[in-house]
Amino acid sequence: MVVIAYPWHDSNKGDAAILEGILTQLRVSCGFAGQFELIPCVDPGCDLGAGMLRHNTRQWDIAVRPPSVPAFPKRKLEWSWRIPRALIKLAAPRFVPSRPDEAAIERSDGVILTGGLYLAFPHTKTLRPPFRLFAYLYPAFYAKRLGKPVVFWGHSLGPFQNKLSQILMQFALQDTVVIAREGMSAELARKLAKGKARIVVAPDAAFAVSPQPSSLIDGFLEHRELNGKKFIVFAPRGLRGYGWSADAERRYLEHLASVAKGELSKGHRVVFVAHTQGPTIDEDDRLILQELRSLLRDEEVDWFGLDEDPSPRELAYLYSKASIVIATRFHGAVLSILGGTPTVAIPYFGTKTQGFFADMGLQDFVVQVDDGNFGEQLSKILEHIWRDYEGVKEQFTQVAQKSKAMLRRITVEEVCSALGSHESKGI
Repeated sequence: MVVIAYPWHDSNKGDAAILEGILTQLRVSCGFAGQFELIPCVDPGCDLGAGMLRHNTRQWDIAVRPPSVPAFPKRKLEWSWRIPRALIKLAAPRFVPSRPDEAAIERSDGVILTGGLYLAFPHTKTLRPPFRLFAYLYPAFYAKRLGKPVVFWGHSLGPFQNKLSQILMQFALQDTVVIAREGMSAELARKLAKGKARIVVAPDAAFAVSPQPSSLIDGFLEHRELNGKKFIVFAPRGLRGYGWSADAERRYLEHLASVAKGELSKGHRVVFVAHTQGPTIDEDDRLILQELRSLLRDEEVDWFGLDEDPSPRELAYLYSKASIVIATRFHGAVLSILGGTPTVAIPYFGTKTQGFFADMGLQDFVVQVDDGNFGEQLSKILEHIWRDYEGVKEQFTQVAQKSKAMLRRITVEEVCSALGSHESKGI
């Protein structure tokens, strides 16, 4: 039995895809046949009663164990007893009653901390970031205390500007397997672990997701008469939750609208997709699509995801039908590449997008939001793709095949090996 911490909400299709990819690899590549026990995210919005894991629970046998330490306590004083209790539990596990997540770790063959951005949030010099980080890392600390193997799978890391945060990460990473999803994070992990961790780079776990034909997507394409047509998908997101100003976000949206108008003038159809629908306001792409609708109100543009709730597999299927995908959403790019669709990425935070595209030799298909010529640069990349469409498509198809094969190999060599051979110290 494997414990997985901390999958984020299935309204975020990228994080749903990460979890699905990990579960698929554990089942297919490692041969784990039993139930998976999950410690859900410790952030606001993780309301299990609101269908937090709705897409993944349809496919997998999952039990959910609430976390011991919240990253964002509902009451300001909650940390005052949660963190001291956790520290005492680490020091003397036999003498402190186990909470459900701790009991699951005790029964497990190991713990996987799923990837994403929660280890890459801004770290100021206040005490709040280390408290949050301790909450995120607690399953790793407790598992290591019991002699269980720990795998960090698919993370983007840092920057850790807070000294205490750096120290926490140093302890957490030692004697673990770290599967970073791009070279920049791997390099930081090596610096922090100081030679005491097994660190490799592998494509994002979402590369284990398979596009799934569905009546939802087929119905949309038929209704909008997109079958057999050249159409471009835009998968935008809001920027203000990641340090961008309202003015910067507005300019970004105006550039996207301008590029969309340019493609429409060439006879190409345009579809804007709400790749993610929450659970927080900053993650709800439907709000951004509403702003874009006001900028494109006189244009014949198609919209998907305002009312629909597709799974990651269904989104991958939609992207596979597109001629080109322009994705600010990182997993919009990943799920597009899965189907060999030429993809232009727009980074918005951290190293994940630039790092992955550089690792795969796709750096020419990345355009920066803060580039003063953002719209012009994006249009130039699109022109390049259209001029050599079959060649570019073959390039992305090869990247997809390489990424899938690399992910399977590293899963077997690192994850299966780590979880399949250990000696528990017991409790």
